[in-house]
Amino acid sequence: MKKRVSKKKATRRRPRHTPEQKRALLKQLERCVYDVQKWRIAAGHRAEIVEEEFSLTDKKFFSQVEEEMGEIEIKGTRRLATLLNGIPIWDEFLKPIRGIGPKMGALLVAETNIENCHTPSKLWAWWGVHVVKGHAAQKSEDCKFSPFRKAKVVKVLAELLLMHKSPGYYELYTSYKKRKEEQIVSCCMACKGTGKASKKDEETGQSTKVHCWNCDGSGGPAPWGVSPEHRHRAALRYMVKRLLLEMWRKWRELDGLDVPPSYAEVHQPETHPARGG
Repeated sequence: MKKRVSKKKATRRRPRHTPEQKRALLKQLERCVYDVQKWRIAAGHRAEIVEEEFSLTDKKFFSQVEEEMGEIEIKGTRRLATLLNGIPIWDEFLKPIRGIGPKMGALLVAETNIENCHTPSKLWAWWGVHVVKGHAAQKSEDCKFSPFRKAKVVKVLAELLLMHKSPGYYELYTSYKKRKEEQIVSCCMACKGTGKASKKDEETGQSTKVHCWNCDGSGGPAPWGVSPEHRHRAALRYMVKRLLLEMWRKWRELDGLDVPPSYAEVHQPETHPARGG
């Protein structure tokens, strides 16, 4: 009688990555997932605009592409969540924030080199939310930041925090917006004191002078900004900058790096007290 030979099941072990390899892989995977998301959305839009003269099979093709890319996006997001586990800044700071999931968390972690960001201002400039000559930085003014990174934090991250009413950050948004609405400037910013503001025609792209809606044609005084949308966007940007500031501070503490006080803590201690102050 032959004896049965037991065969050990071969177990697959995932290779261990060094911190540098893990960060590089996280960045490539994060960019890949966002690429898939972009094309999934595009396929969905094409499925909606297909004309009636096309066959049902043609219409279904775009929907099928959208569905299959959605499945790939889900798999990639799960892989991102696995890679993020064990990274201190994710586990101890980003993960508990309502509105930040694996995709956004991976973006913030993989796209940031905290060792090179010696001050909060450097981190803000890296993400494109800094100020240039008193105004929010534009691509034409400063080419040092990536439009991809800026769009993700100013549009996607900000809207996620707002939509989920993320504790701590939602209150920053509402208080800042209210403060700007109540801040009266002597000269209307929309019409620059002329009483006539520019209105752009969406079809022709031409601008015409119309009765100023911000100061009711008086030229001032009026609330800060050029419109309610302007004040809304400014509040979103302020909320994101505060989150990045707190992330910068926590991350450098976790990595044992110097954490100097921010510019506001030094020069505006009344409104921005230092920690423990």
